[in-house]
Amino acid sequence: MGRHPVADHIGPITDYDLVRHHHPDSTHCQALTPPERHARFQSITAAYDILRGKATSSGISSQDPYMAEVLRRKRFNEAHLRRRHHARPERPSYEASADDRVKDRIILAVGAITLILGLVPGLFMLPTHLDKQHRSAVSNLRQARTEARELGEERRSEVRKLARDIKRQSECNDRGATND
Repeated sequence: MGRHPVADHIGPITDYDLVRHHHPDSTHCQALTPPERHARFQSITAAYDILRGKATSSGISSQDPYMAEVLRRKRFNEAHLRRRHHARPERPSYEASADDRVKDRIILAVGAITLILGLVPGLFMLPTHLDKQHRSAVSNLRQARTEARELGEERRSEVRKLARDIKRQSECNDRGATND
């Protein structure tokens, strides 16, 4: 950064005299209040820093690395937002007349009614259909158990009858063998 043109006219001795004269502890400033003395000295120091190129007119030192980084990031963010705003395509606007809006609403209403009419019967008829199937399965199972029980009793009675016949035959054979 270059020096300010006025900085060439001010020599180091003049700067030193000016600072010495307006320093808050100098005898020349004893008549001023302490805040006034301090403010005057700060303004002279800030002006000298601006002339030397060590500070900007806003009072931020260009030598401060933290403030320089904050300013760099701020500039980058602003540039990013500008690029992003320009890169975004504009959305096409859709302006519908009153007739188009009515048509759109009618289409949505018909679609909703169709959906409801398609789903509601299934929701209400499904439980009764399932209940009918369940009752049918229960009665079929009951009938199958009854038939199995009857069939089992018939087989058992046949087996008992066969066992009695075999027992009688063996008794008869035993009696016939003992008689001989």
